[in-house]
Amino acid sequence: NIQVELQKLQSSGMPAIIETVQTNNRGQFSFSPADADTSATYVFGANHQSVHYFSETFKLSAAAKPNLVIYDTTKVTAGLKASMHHFFLEDDGRSISVRETVVLTNPTNKTIVGAFHEHGIGDAILKFQLPVGAQNFTPMERNTGIELQKSGDFVFDTGVFVPGQRQVSYVYQLPWRRDAVTAFLKVLYPATSFDVFLNNPNLRIQ
Repeated sequence: NIQVELQKLQSSGMPAIIETVQTNNRGQFSFSPADADTSATYVFGANHQSVHYFSETFKLSAAAKPNLVIYDTTKVTAGLKASMHHFFLEDDGRSISVRETVVLTNPTNKTIVGAFHEHGIGDAILKFQLPVGAQNFTPMERNTGIELQKSGDFVFDTGVFVPGQRQVSYVYQLPWRRDAVTAFLKVLYPATSFDVFLNNPNLRIQ
C-alpha cells in the first residue's frame, strides 16, 4: 500500500503530479490519466521510509513498461566495499591538484540512510578523510544526486545509498613546500583497487 505518483516532466525539467494511486498488496498499480499526452515524458515517483524513488522516464504507449523499484532502509554500513579508490595528481605550478574518486558498492537489498550523525553536518552515510592541509575542496559535477559536505579534514556524504554502485569524486589542492608536498592519503573503506596517477613524469612519489 505505497502511494505512487504519475509525474509529467515540464519544459523546465521539473515534474508535475498528474495522478496518484495506491499499490495493491502485490506492489502492483496502474494509471488512467484523463488527459494523456503521448508526446510528453513521464516518470513514476514514490516515497517510502522517507526516501523518494523514481522510475526511468517513459512515453505513454502500450509498449512502455517502466519499473519503479523501492527498497526498505537500513543504517548499517558494515557490508560496504570500494571497488576502486583512485588519486589523480596534477602539478598546477603553485600546488598539487588532487582528484579523488571512490566507487563503492552497497551489496544489500536495502537503501542506506542516516548511518551516523555528525555535529554541524547532520545525518550522513559515508565519510572520507582529506590530507592535512588540503585546500579548495570542490565536489565534482558528476556526483548527480550525491550531497558532499566538508567539515575539518573530513568529507561527508549526506545523501542516501540505494543498492548497487555509487561514485564519489572531488578535487582539492595540496600546496608546494619548497620542492615537495607531504601528504598522508587515508582510505576509510577497503578498496579492491588503490591507485595513484601522475600527469607529469617529473613528479615522484616517495
